[in-house]
Amino acid sequence: MADRTAAVAKIQTSAEAEQAFRKLREATGLPFATLARLALARSLAEVPDLDVELYRDETGQEFNRYSLLGDSDLLFRSLLVLAAQKRLSEEDVIRRHVKAHVDHGANLLLTRLSQVGTGEELLADLAVRAGVGKAPPTPGVAEGVGSCVSTVGDEIGTGTPVVCEFNNTKRAANPHLAIVGIPGTGKTQILLKVLADLLSKRLTGLPSMIFLDYKGDVSANERFIRVSGAKVYRVPYDQLPINPFLLREYSRQEIKLSAEEKAESFSSYQRLGPVQRGNLSKAIENAYANRQNMDLAYPDFKELADELAAVYEENEVRHDTLYETVRKLSEFDLFWDHASPRPPADPFWRETLVVNLSPLPALKEIVAFLVIERLYREMAALPDAPIDQRTGIRQLRCVLAIDEAHNYLPRRNVFLERLIREGRSKGFAVFLSSQSPNDYDQGDFNYAELLQFVLVLRCTAATARAVSELIRCPQQTARELVPELANLEPFECVCNNLTQSARSYTRFRATPFYQSYGSAQ
Repeated sequence: MADRTAAVAKIQTSAEAEQAFRKLREATGLPFATLARLALARSLAEVPDLDVELYRDETGQEFNRYSLLGDSDLLFRSLLVLAAQKRLSEEDVIRRHVKAHVDHGANLLLTRLSQVGTGEELLADLAVRAGVGKAPPTPGVAEGVGSCVSTVGDEIGTGTPVVCEFNNTKRAANPHLAIVGIPGTGKTQILLKVLADLLSKRLTGLPSMIFLDYKGDVSANERFIRVSGAKVYRVPYDQLPINPFLLREYSRQEIKLSAEEKAESFSSYQRLGPVQRGNLSKAIENAYANRQNMDLAYPDFKELADELAAVYEENEVRHDTLYETVRKLSEFDLFWDHASPRPPADPFWRETLVVNLSPLPALKEIVAFLVIERLYREMAALPDAPIDQRTGIRQLRCVLAIDEAHNYLPRRNVFLERLIREGRSKGFAVFLSSQSPNDYDQGDFNYAELLQFVLVLRCTAATARAVSELIRCPQQTARELVPELANLEPFECVCNNLTQSARSYTRFRATPFYQSYGSAQ
């Protein structure tokens, strides 16, 4: 009786998996049940120890268990038990494991389809992996380089999937993303969906992520933290594992350069005059000099605060805003110091973490700028990211995501600008979320010119020029779009033409994170 119950049990996929199966069916012509079996087998082969708790959404395609597993029910059950490395005695647990692998496998198959190009080549590729076919004529992605793809939604009117291929150099000039809209329109949910797509599917050459969380919303989203595998640092209560003073070498020239870079970061936070910049640079150089014969040649903010106090006293300078900022950075223990029980993260760019800045009453921007400066310094020292010249796929190493970016963009941080300008060849992407299209043209530096993927939700007071620059449409089209943008529903977006339609832009309904990956809890 129990076996019969097992045979008729229902399995329901996530909404995202259902969309993936529809696209796979259109490409291959295979029925849903066959595609679901392929997805199940692919997921079991690639990620046998899948975290099934990440796949709770059951709002998609429903399968009769027998139509899905057929006479192989016992075989798949045995494979699931072996994969989970524990006894799965309850029928509901078995069902949940099947459902999770089907959902995960659907995404794996869709990602592979985007890599090989056609349904025929996908089937040939699957045959090769099963040992029963020859390699498809179109070469796959080079080892160690994964295609980072996110289906962000569906075009309104046609239902055509709107896909961002962040590291396909044949289709995108750079991997950078901007999401723009007033509060409540879905910016953060869309950003989390894109990041989860890149971080959760265990792609070859998986990128890391540094997320600067201005309001604390992302840090509180337990589901996203689990899906992304990120560690949360809630400053000032958690000390960041970063020492901004780490260098590749400690020559006089490198130390002077480091001092100038710190002055740039501090000046982005609070405009420094030439005397303040000189005092800060001298204090930094003195702090390095004090450690030149020690095992650890780099100072920390406590040592810098002491040296800056000595410089001010020597020059009879009154304590000012720069002095107070350095003092607070030291006393709040925001960054790694020599009393920390563990060494600093080195390299930092390999970390996947969310920096919750919301508890800080001040210093949010300087903490962010020091993180960005550290990330840029490490990126600049790396060789260019590997690229498969045949497919155009370049390895995406790291994503810097900045929520509420309008708090940073007007401050003209040179290291953020350099990350965006130079990140393409190094495999670094910058994802920005802000409230207005007008945030991106900062006079001497126009971020819009270097952002390949731009999603604009409802926004007010947007200028036609800003809209035209962001989504790369004619000025007249932008003028017509401005009043439409003010009336978009939540999750309705306009973006640069990602569907190759006749229009110069794409209008679509975005998929929120909670719909694809479940609620925050």
